[in-house]
Amino acid sequence: MNLTAPSNRAHTATAQSFNSNTLDEIQVGSKTITVKYPNISTGAFTDITMLSSGTRIIASDSGLSYSRFGAYFGLDKTDAEIANGAQATPTNYLFSMGQVTTNMPTTGTAVYNGLSLGSSTGNLYERGTSTFNVDFGSKTISGTVTNDAYSADLRGTISGAAFSGAHNGVNMSGNFYGPNAAELGGVYNGTSNGKSVVGSFGAKR
Repeated sequence: MNLTAPSNRAHTATAQSFNSNTLDEIQVGSKTITVKYPNISTGAFTDITMLSSGTRIIASDSGLSYSRFGAYFGLDKTDAEIANGAQATPTNYLFSMGQVTTNMPTTGTAVYNGLSLGSSTGNLYERGTSTFNVDFGSKTISGTVTNDAYSADLRGTISGAAFSGAHNGVNMSGNFYGPNAAELGGVYNGTSNGKSVVGSFGAKR
């Protein structure tokens, strides 16, 4: 399954994790972006385009209870700010958001499986899978995001409820979400097997 991104901006995307107590909104610049609308569900991902503004949201919509991930295309200013003369900049965000874990495990291992959304060189976002192995004792995380266009290996270290790292040209960052690190999510960008890649992911134990 591929999801067409506006123009060719997929590879100038900003990959960012958002710490949020709500799974419905993210903050982009001065603009609050709704990523989940009541009574709208289309399966694994919700894909909504606002024709009046050109804003588009692709967000995970099932399988996760404490987190959400996806992509946002639009402007970084509100309509009111633009009307008052503010200069709006087109933005492209890959995001991960959720209720960050406050009681992280300190021993043991876990396997997480889930979905991903990503793009390689071109202008398509591909829906794919994600799998991670976590060692809470040694504070390490390793995993793979895979879709029809590419596969990227991700590696990192854990600090508190956050993780980050770089492996084979791909940078990753994210958080554990929910009680006892029930879920994880994050973003990545870099070069994998000669392809420029960027994306977001979410998975659960």
